[in-house]
Amino acid sequence: MNTFLSYRWALAYGLYFYILFQLVFIVRFGMVNLNVSVADVALYVVGVVSVILCQYFSRKLRSRKWLMAVPFVVALPFSFSGALSGGLFGWLGIVIFGIVPFAVALPLGYWLIKRFSVVPLFVPPPAE
Repeated sequence: MNTFLSYRWALAYGLYFYILFQLVFIVRFGMVNLNVSVADVALYVVGVVSVILCQYFSRKLRSRKWLMAVPFVVALPFSFSGALSGGLFGWLGIVIFGIVPFAVALPLGYWLIKRFSVVPLFVPPPAE
């Protein structure tokens, strides 16, 4: 088993969502946000849950686990803007509106991958 798909790694991978928000803060205001609040913890929770969902559905695939990155990347901007606008409702809004795009796109992507991946990527030549 690939150790980087371990659920324990989700705690480290979950930082990507918080880092994205810090990058937006740097671009927008020209400095790093050094104030840690409940909203920052909520961003980390969204990152961890999204990575766990992606790992769960990629483990269910027998092959082509890398294809689960496509719905993950598709859901990322929707989740980012959802968490950004969900901040108006507090930390619960950040978590709910940040996770919903992943909760919709990843199962749908898993279903589409299972449904349409009947042709193998490599077909060995026929034996003579």
